[in-house]
Amino acid sequence: MWLLVLTLAAFAEPAPELAASLSARHADQDCAELVDQHGVDALIRAADEMTMPPWAPLRAAQCVGTVATEGGEPAIRRWLADAERPGLAAASVAGLERSLLPEGLHTAIQARLHDERFARTVRLEQSTHPPLRALVSP
Repeated sequence: MWLLVLTLAAFAEPAPELAASLSARHADQDCAELVDQHGVDALIRAADEMTMPPWAPLRAAQCVGTVATEGGEPAIRRWLADAERPGLAAASVAGLERSLLPEGLHTAIQARLHDERFARTVRLEQSTHPPLRALVSP
């Protein structure tokens, strides 16, 4: 019985408070507050599962990027490898602007930069974060 409850909880929708915060067009909470209040795993799940409004999963992915070194790296790596979810990859890389860049993400980002559409979206050559800008420097 407990296994069934735990299994259903794992597939539950993101918390209503988190969904409301991510859905608000001009939200008051920044990523640090969302991470503190809901945790990295909840943001990853929201990015993976929410579809409406369209900016909600992107905002969640961007917040995951801000905490790449605190548990967000595997999800970012997965989004970078998934050609079907370019928005999550780009949003999470945008979040890296305010984070330390984990060494393991260098290669994943560089591999994704071969996709011209992704490269145009993230514009790492204009990044204010030197490790990100270095990924596109000759």
